[in-house]
Amino acid sequence: MLGILALCTVWIPLIGLIAWILAPLGLVLGIVALNRPTGSGKSVAIAGVVCSAIALLGCIGWIVLIGAAASVGTGGY
Repeated sequence: MLGILALCTVWIPLIGLIAWILAPLGLVLGIVALNRPTGSGKSVAIAGVVCSAIALLGCIGWIVLIGAAASVGTGGY
């Protein structure tokens, strides 16, 4: 659930800051759910890990995009 929420919010500017909290938390909880000995929800845990990982990559992508825009904006003028 956290991974899906992070994936939905990461693409919205300013609101996407919430994804910086939800994505790592969802990733950790998904990995914990995968390592449970009695697992009747492994597919849900895998989906959560994948969604959280994609959302975390989206967060990193925003930082790269903002950094690239900032470096172009200070082009020696």
